[in-house]
Amino acid sequence: LGIWPNLNGYQYLLKGFELIRENSDYLQCVTKRLYPDIGKAYKARWPSVERAIRTCVIGCWERGNRDFLNEMAGYPLRERPTVSEFFSIAWVTEREEQKDRKQ
Repeated sequence: LGIWPNLNGYQYLLKGFELIRENSDYLQCVTKRLYPDIGKAYKARWPSVERAIRTCVIGCWERGNRDFLNEMAGYPLRERPTVSEFFSIAWVTEREEQKDRKQ
């Protein structure tokens, strides 16, 4: 996707994916629960977490593999996804891959 590990938001994204895997309810309350819980894990304030993750999503959109992102979404994205949409796209893709592995 073009998100590099040297970006602060990379680790935050990984933690976000981990938390969402444990409880998909995080997808419904990204700002109120997900960012603060990521922040607690890294001793960072939630606005810093949000900004770092948003920077990663922007980088993915502007310099990453947009074709792959469209494939993950299942439709052509006309504009940059929000962080919530990005997490949702990744979560749905992972769930579909899990189903394929079980078959």
